Amino acid sequence: MTAASAPASLSVLPELALEDITAARAAFDAARHKAFDDFRSRRDPDALNRHLRALADELLVRLWRNAGLCSGWALLAVGGYGRGDLFPHSDVDLLILVDGEPNETAQRGLETFIGHCWDMGLAIGQAVRSVAECVSEQAADVTIQTALLERRFLTGARPLAAALDAALADSIDPVAFMAAKTVEMQRRHARFQDTP
Repeated sequence: MTAASAPASLSVLPELALEDITAARAAFDAARHKAFDDFRSRRDPDALNRHLRALADELLVRLWRNAGLCSGWALLAVGGYGRGDLFPHSDVDLLILVDGEPNETAQRGLETFIGHCWDMGLAIGQAVRSVAECVSEQAADVTIQTALLERRFLTGARPLAAALDAALADSIDPVAFMAAKTVEMQRRHARFQDTP
């Protein structure tokens, strides 16, 4: 898991009243526009990337807490977002790590969290999985394995995220992974007739 994590103090965004999602969305959009304005004046793509990632991290942590999700679950960024990259039109890929089948209350919390993510304009892709399901899914699909390798803890239960770290470390074969990634790349190149 990459060392970077969500901001320790929530300070990138102005105070958001999440009970008024329209006003919260306007404040989030204003913060994004400020990041774009800063980019136009300084032309620093790395700074823009960091700023957009910090905004998304902070918003997701607030939305998670606001939804009252199970304290035994964890929210992780995966894929490029997990790696720390968030470009202007990138998806925000998330893993909601659970420790069992969600009950009715937890299911409502999940629906609230995901709905608010969309309401706030985040183009999220999410998976809800247990540690065992992550291990099983990544063994069957190198794309999922790659996304999980680039995971980053955002909020929730650190012990559950640590359990995932340990389970994946025990289950991933680096030689088999590289072979599968090579085949994946060759297929992608063939699909586009090996054009640059």
